[in-house]
Amino acid sequence: DDITELIQRPGLFSVEEMSQVAGKGIGLDVVNTEVQRLTGSFSQETASGRGTSCTIRLPLTQAVVEALLVRLGDQVFAIPNGAIDATSRISRTELEACYRGEQRDFSFGGQDFRLTYLGSLLQHHGVPDLGDHPWLPILLARSGEQRIAFHVDALQGSWRILVKPVGPQHSSLRWLSGESVLSDGSLVLVLDLLGLMRSTDIQDDRLLLRPGPEEHKRRPCVMVIDDSLTVRRATSRMLQRQNMHVITARDGIDALRRLEELVPDVIVLDIEMPRMDGCELARRIRGSERLKDIPLIMISSRIGEKHRRHALDLGVDRYLGKPFQEMDLLDGISTLLAEASL
Repeated sequence: DDITELIQRPGLFSVEEMSQVAGKGIGLDVVNTEVQRLTGSFSQETASGRGTSCTIRLPLTQAVVEALLVRLGDQVFAIPNGAIDATSRISRTELEACYRGEQRDFSFGGQDFRLTYLGSLLQHHGVPDLGDHPWLPILLARSGEQRIAFHVDALQGSWRILVKPVGPQHSSLRWLSGESVLSDGSLVLVLDLLGLMRSTDIQDDRLLLRPGPEEHKRRPCVMVIDDSLTVRRATSRMLQRQNMHVITARDGIDALRRLEELVPDVIVLDIEMPRMDGCELARRIRGSERLKDIPLIMISSRIGEKHRRHALDLGVDRYLGKPFQEMDLLDGISTLLAEASL
């Protein structure tokens, strides 16, 4: 972080500053690596009697900003902190009243903010994910005379991110100011929240998802956990065609974080995943008082009886081999849902 902050500042570096970096055991090879990560260039020149001079060039189209990560559906977005006045929480009862049209504003600090779901403005995820939480997160922002309270599915903390220009596939989206890659390798899009407010008619009643939360609550919720994006997408589409609400996670660590926010009706999980595999995740779920009753369906390429028996000993309710038949998975989910309702 010290070296990133130093090399991204324009102008000359003092001897004292370079000495501080060197005093921390950071050599020029580390500087060169960091510059290359920022898609810049590093060169050095040594002259007798003058010492060594280093030249660092960085693209002006990149910037490091503090941003809040928010989740909308299964996608995470970054919003620069400067665009947000405050974060707050709204009770589930009040939020549902807003979506039914029974009230329109959220009061904060003696002022009224028009409430809307951020996902509906992005045409990304039209129905909010309320889970079973009594309180839901909102972001408060102002632009001119507009005061908006944006409901989001979850907050995922403040990060220091490197913002790069969006690629050609996203260049037509005016509400994007850039994109960034997080430390875990995942790509996030950076929202221009104030630009979105200026270009969108927040007063439009069509943005109020009147019956959405009630309809959402009647649909069974299935969590799909797999490190393969292709598998997650294909399985999600299949379940959504059966009128199921689907949330996804890419491994056990990601799943545990999501499970802090909601309790799904059924979990479908893979065994072989990075960071935390399916067996360890199943063990933690069965050891949790809040999560222990969630039905588990494990899917794996390991189809031997030893692996099947191990999964059942961990408390897994169904064990399917890869590749699985769609009807086998749907039958397993339907059976477990029916058993849970008894």
